[in-house]
Amino acid sequence: MACDPQTLLNDARCFQCYGSGVMFDAMEVVLLCAILDGDTSMACDPQSLLSQANCLLCTIPPGAFAAVRVSLLCQIAAAGGGGGGGTGGVTCSTADPVAAPTNVCTLHYRTDNGSLWKWNGAAWEALLGP
Repeated sequence: MACDPQTLLNDARCFQCYGSGVMFDAMEVVLLCAILDGDTSMACDPQSLLSQANCLLCTIPPGAFAAVRVSLLCQIAAAGGGGGGGTGGVTCSTADPVAAPTNVCTLHYRTDNGSLWKWNGAAWEALLGP
C-alpha cells in the first residue's frame, strides 16, 4: 500500500464499513501480532480481520487495548521490526505442550527449557528447540 494521503483514504474506505471504535483497536492488535510473528501470509481483508478481532474482544477489556498496543510495539522493537522474537500471546510452562490451547487467542507456548511452539489451528508445531 502506498502512503500518500489519497491512496490511504481510498484503501481505508472498505474498512470503514466493517468496524468502528474498539473493533478497530482489536483489528490493529491482530495486525501487530502478525507483524511480531512475522506472518506474511495472513489475510488482510476486512472480514478476515473482523473474525480474528472478535477473539480478542472476548478476552481483552476495551480499556486495555492501548496498553496491549504499547506492549506489542515494544516487543516488535526488541525483535528488530518483527518476525518473531517477541512473546505476545505466549503461555509459559516447564513441559512441552500436549493439549489444544484453552484460550484460542493463546497461539504460542514457550517452555522453561527454551522450546517455542505455535498452534496451527489443529496441532502444536515446534518453532524453536532447546
